[in-house]
Amino acid sequence: MGCWTVLVRNVVIRLKPRALNQFIQIFNSEVVSILRRQLGFLDAFIFSIAPNGTEVIAISLWSAGEYVEAYNATGYGDVLYSLRDVLDGTPRVRVAHVIGSTLYTHVTAEA
Repeated sequence: MGCWTVLVRNVVIRLKPRALNQFIQIFNSEVVSILRRQLGFLDAFIFSIAPNGTEVIAISLWSAGEYVEAYNATGYGDVLYSLRDVLDGTPRVRVAHVIGSTLYTHVTAEA
């Protein structure tokens, strides 16, 4: 089994009622610029998973584990601060290795 070169950071976020539009605005105006300043950041996606918009998933792609660790230690606190007015509780974070993708053709295993 090879070592995968891209990691995904999956964050499940509970929002306050009627905060989805504000969350999207903050994500686009503040969070994206924080992410883009991080070494190793590749891309981000956000999804609404609750019909009433109170739960979202934010997925970010990273080129290596050390960049995810660095972001967790520095940039993630800035993101939480930016979102403080719309969060309902602490987001749940999981990190996984990308093992296949039709979106990113450069995701391959090292021998």
